[in-house]
Amino acid sequence: MRSDNSFRKARVIGSLGSSVTAPLRASDRLSNDDRRDVYRFNLLPGNAFQARSSFRSRGGSLDVQFFFRNPETRGIESLTTRQTLRPGRASNVITLPTNQLSTPLQIFIRFDRPTRNVRYRFGFQSLS
Repeated sequence: MRSDNSFRKARVIGSLGSSVTAPLRASDRLSNDDRRDVYRFNLLPGNAFQARSSFRSRGGSLDVQFFFRNPETRGIESLTTRQTLRPGRASNVITLPTNQLSTPLQIFIRFDRPTRNVRYRFGFQSLS
């Protein structure tokens, strides 16, 4: 079992905010021996902004889901429903209302349930 398979030991990939121009990127693979990867980044307070997310998988499908750490309860809560990524590429632009944040918000991305050995890449880029 790899150490990045839980929220507590999620791989930290950086911060994303309206003033952060460097993209967040990561890549890895899932298989029968390593069926889950979890990443964490901080969503910074500031002006609301748009971000482009991109995902690419190769070799099979896998599921992706976003979570956040509730600042009041400190518990991990679902931010999105689980989505299945099929081989190929997907891109999406999302608006992040960070002007409502007073402190950074921890966001988690969980990849799991591969259909077989799957390589994946993902990235986030601030557009504002």
